[in-house]
Amino acid sequence: MAKYPNAIPTNTDYPDREDDQDWIYAERYNELKNEILAICQELGVLPKGSYASVRARLDALEAAGVPESLELNVFLNAFRIAAVGSLSVLQMAAAIVDEYEDETGIDTAASTNEDYDSANDLYTPTSETETNDDPTSDMLSQSGLSAFNAAECVDNDTGTNAFHTDSSSPGAWLQVDLGAGNAKEYTKLRLYARNAGLNSTWDIQYSDDGSSWDTAYSGFNPSSSGWNTASWASVGSHRYWRIYLTNTPGTGPWITEMEWYRPGQTNNMTLISDTFTAEEQPDEARIIIFEEDIDSITLNTDLKAYASRDGGTTWTQITLSDEGHYESGKRILTGTADISSQPAGTSMKYKIETLNNKNLKIHGTALSWA
Repeated sequence: MAKYPNAIPTNTDYPDREDDQDWIYAERYNELKNEILAICQELGVLPKGSYASVRARLDALEAAGVPESLELNVFLNAFRIAAVGSLSVLQMAAAIVDEYEDETGIDTAASTNEDYDSANDLYTPTSETETNDDPTSDMLSQSGLSAFNAAECVDNDTGTNAFHTDSSSPGAWLQVDLGAGNAKEYTKLRLYARNAGLNSTWDIQYSDDGSSWDTAYSGFNPSSSGWNTASWASVGSHRYWRIYLTNTPGTGPWITEMEWYRPGQTNNMTLISDTFTAEEQPDEARIIIFEEDIDSITLNTDLKAYASRDGGTTWTQITLSDEGHYESGKRILTGTADISSQPAGTSMKYKIETLNNKNLKIHGTALSWA
């Protein structure tokens, strides 16, 4: 029976022979023949393929490594296993996967502006709260209103009147001028109405020059006594804002205060992992990020990733690319970086940065090294 491929024949199995002294038995010849046939069967026909030799083909396979799609699927499956098993950080050979079951794998002391959502196991950048800009009386002007008192329209929701429409025809307006060189973005208006319940409908408009107007919100009807609110999507920063009457209301409500709100800005987040120890000093790091856009995100501009082998003292940026969606709206971002020029070390960390005040969700991250 041939030893190969289960074992390699040795010199003891087939000892050396000398010419004109040793006989070669047919049995020994047959044993050698069987070994040769076993090797041929194991390798198959033309084992070198299109390469110059079998060795050249093996070297090429080693250089190519594991197909990227297979590696991504391995980490995606590990991410799902961690999620199903509620695992804090899944340790792998020369890699980790964190689906953010908790904050175990994150260096919360070093990270900034990160908001952890424990109900959905993800991170988002923190956001500032919206800001109220009460206009001053010298910012206000009007046209076509039956009654108007600019001073009372500022911080005076208990006043008797500031302005009201009476029987004005469409086209009356109350305007806020923020001043030359000053523009702001508003996404909400609150009006305090007295003697409400009457038909008064307004468009909320904006302008850069005070003469050409666009509409941010159409059909605002402050019909309830007390505070009435209109909210709209971002239309950018502008110098002029106004409410513009679009109907013939009869005797409309008195409006005794107005508040314009700037949206809360998304902060830039820095998310830094804890340290993971490599068995040997690595020269390459690979990151896989499971991400979901909220705003439109430009990779390597609004979202950047880094790796370190010296515990976060030195960082190398990883160029991210989009490898497609793993669920609706959720995508796989990945990239590899050469970290061989970093100081010697085996203390692996990753860093994720968001920039330009963009909002997104980070559902999990994998880091591998070699």
